[in-house]
Amino acid sequence: MLSSQDLLPVHLVRRDISVTRVSVEKASHMLRPLKALPYVGISTQISSDGRLKRLALASCDAVLLISVDSNAQSWMKMRGTTLAELLLEGPVFVGFGIAHIALQIHRDIRAHFSNAVDLSTLCSLSTRETWAPSKLVGTRLCPTASFSKVDRLWYGGGGDEFGERERALRAWISAMLAEPCAMEIAASLKVDKKNLTPKELTLLGNLMLQADALAGHKPKEMPNDFIRGVMTAEGMKLENARYQNRVRRSHQTSVIMTNASGQEFTGRAEGVQGRVTDIKFDHAALTGELTAVRVVGKEELTNSEKARDEFILLALRG
Repeated sequence: MLSSQDLLPVHLVRRDISVTRVSVEKASHMLRPLKALPYVGISTQISSDGRLKRLALASCDAVLLISVDSNAQSWMKMRGTTLAELLLEGPVFVGFGIAHIALQIHRDIRAHFSNAVDLSTLCSLSTRETWAPSKLVGTRLCPTASFSKVDRLWYGGGGDEFGERERALRAWISAMLAEPCAMEIAASLKVDKKNLTPKELTLLGNLMLQADALAGHKPKEMPNDFIRGVMTAEGMKLENARYQNRVRRSHQTSVIMTNASGQEFTGRAEGVQGRVTDIKFDHAALTGELTAVRVVGKEELTNSEKARDEFILLALRG
């Protein structure tokens, strides 16, 4: 099938990306060409119970969505498969949150990375302060990309069908970023399962399973109480009704504004002063009377969550 992308301009890449769904048992002949590539983008799709459901592997031209079985016998089915060999001995795998992905793969299908790079921290001065996907896309790939749509691939929500497209495009964007970041990738420490014992990998995998379960119960959409919205040359100044519940600046959320006619306009919080949030619209600015505001996406990580993710990444990198 073809998945339409509206993240990067058509003069840079094609509009439609080839996406192929396949089971792990039937993927061998499709996976072999990936071994010859220098980089492969990767992302995962997780089921409602927190287990690995699909693995997305991407070149700059196409994406493979591989269905996997996550159960007690998964490791037996994976032994000797082309997928297991590719993950262990193949090209450099690149993705956002690669340590998390590595633990999911080990925990649920007993497969392993030996050569993977985390794009979230690749260009950051600190492994605790990650870059949003849109920031890396804007600085290394295309300054006119649709930044809010790029980030919504990671921080939005939706059902299985939306999840498939989301995960496929995550892997594809990761693959597209590899070449512009080739120098940093070459110099980066790689995520390698050999740096931890099987017991340590299992312990960290279960820790991430619990963290994912907690994150899954957090609301992905919150209504906002506001007093007024004042249009400006830069966007809108939104006066929140309460300081504690004000719309905060975050690359992980989008602000959806509705007018009296029911039309929706999407933007992002660019800054906050007191109870007033500066909103920059993604495309068309609000017309008509503002009647409703809601925030969609994920909360920013707490300092303890950032420290946890940094520890896991550093442990896997050795």
